[in-house]
Amino acid sequence: MLFLNAVKEIENVLGARYKEADLPRRIGRLTNLIGVDTDMMAQIAIENKTVTCDPEYLCRSVLPDRFADFDKFFDLFLKVVRMDELEKTNRVRTKRQHSLVEKWPYRVMNRTSKKDFEILRTQDVSGWERYVELERAE
Repeated sequence: MLFLNAVKEIENVLGARYKEADLPRRIGRLTNLIGVDTDMMAQIAIENKTVTCDPEYLCRSVLPDRFADFDKFFDLFLKVVRMDELEKTNRVRTKRQHSLVEKWPYRVMNRTSKKDFEILRTQDVSGWERYVELERAE
């Protein structure tokens, strides 16, 4: 089962204040992975408005979202939709160990290399796609 937008929807419910509070941590992780674009920063510092139309600027502006606390958001989503009740009603349970696909196949992990990150950022994935495998409950 694929939950494509559950994480982002929960983050939206929490509001901009939560995201703003978490932004320094996210940007720190991003900077550790790909560094700072000093040319772009110089353009921002001199208030060059055209920098906001630069494709690299646009790309970098959404990259911090890839470093959100997806597990926390997804756990909150499961509580909101009462997944435990849905599982019980349908006599299924979430598999602890996935066998078909990773839980977060496009997520940036601590072990993600710069090369792997560059590949991820060129794909049309967000990182918050979450797979859940179910099995029959006994």
